[in-house]
Amino acid sequence: INNRIPELSDPHVRRAMSYAIDRQAIINTVLSGYGTPANTYLSSALRGHDSSVNGAVYSIAMAKAEMAKSKYPNGLPTPITIELASGHSDRLNVAEIAQQAWAQLGIKATIKVANGNTVVADHRAGNFDTQVPFSTSDVIDPLEMTSFLVLTKHGGINSGYDNPQVYAWAAQAATETSIAAENVLLSNIQQTTTNETAFIPIAYEPDLYAYRSE
Repeated sequence: INNRIPELSDPHVRRAMSYAIDRQAIINTVLSGYGTPANTYLSSALRGHDSSVNGAVYSIAMAKAEMAKSKYPNGLPTPITIELASGHSDRLNVAEIAQQAWAQLGIKATIKVANGNTVVADHRAGNFDTQVPFSTSDVIDPLEMTSFLVLTKHGGINSGYDNPQVYAWAAQAATETSIAAENVLLSNIQQTTTNETAFIPIAYEPDLYAYRSE
C-alpha cells in the first residue's frame, strides 16, 4: 500500500483493507493449499518472528467498523489501482480477490497488469496505489526483510511508511549483540507495523522442489 496516497494514508482505511482479505481462502484456492497465513511481515521461517501478533484476522464486520472510523466511512471517493507484473497468474488471482473484498467497503479498485520493468519503475518512483509483489529472504538475518519491507522511505517496496520509532528500533536492533534483545525490538516493529497496517502480508509460501533419483 502506498502510504503517501491521501486516501490510503489513513490507518483505519488500511486496517479495513487488511481485515477484508481472507488469507486462508487465498492459500486454499491460489496456492493450492501450500502456505500459511502471514500474521506479520517477518516470515515464521526467520528468527524473531512473533507468532503472537494478530495480523492475519479476516472479518468483514471488523473491516466495515474500521472504515466507519476513517475519514471515508462511505468508501473512498476515487478508485485505486492494484498493480502487478504480467505473467504471474497467482498475483492476478490475489488482486482479483482483493478487488472483490475491498468493494464491500466502498473501495473501488481497478487492476493494472504491466510488464515487470514498468512495475519496478513505478514502485521506485512511488507511482502506484497498491501493488502485489513478493519478497524472499536471501539470508537468514531478519533485518534484511525489515529493511526491504519496513524501512522503505528510500528503497525496498517504497511504501512511504515512515514511523520514526520503528526506524529507531531497527537501528538499535542492527547494533544489538544480544539475540534476545534484538528479538524484542523485532517484535515491537512487527506489532507496530501490523497495528498501523503499513502493508498487507498475505501468506508465507514455501518453495517447492521436484527431483528424481538420477
